[in-house]
Amino acid sequence: MIITEDGRILRNSLVQLSSLGADYHDIFTDNHEAARTIFFDGIISPPVIAVSKYDINHETIHYHGFKIVTFRNITKELFQNDNRIIFDFETEDSTEINQLLSKHRNLFSGLNSLDFIRACTVMPSLLLIKTEKRNTECRHLWKGTDLINKKITIHTSISVI
Repeated sequence: MIITEDGRILRNSLVQLSSLGADYHDIFTDNHEAARTIFFDGIISPPVIAVSKYDINHETIHYHGFKIVTFRNITKELFQNDNRIIFDFETEDSTEINQLLSKHRNLFSGLNSLDFIRACTVMPSLLLIKTEKRNTECRHLWKGTDLINKKITIHTSISVI
């Protein structure tokens, strides 16, 4: 499964990376084959972005219609009722994020994985675009999510691909 930069969910797709960015292809309808194909088990997303690392004040965040959620104010209801939520891990290091996921697994376990991943990746990226900030170009692989029920589990972890 792939979450694109604009938040679309793609199934049965592949990502072709080039110097110009990412191209997405449906493997059943595009009849597209890429050299050096690598298969991943999990959810591929844009990078996790720590908004706190950028010089953006809370007034600017609210002006653009976003809400920041951290460990102090996270609830499952937020992700069910608001699609403008940004979840800030306050770090972009995958090792630190995995430690936080493990340490705070009771907060994350059972959250809708797609909404949560969008809140960590797509929504902060949209805010950075609106405020003309830049972010690095990479992809994260979210392993250990419940793909059938779309839930974060106690086994969820991320890695850079």
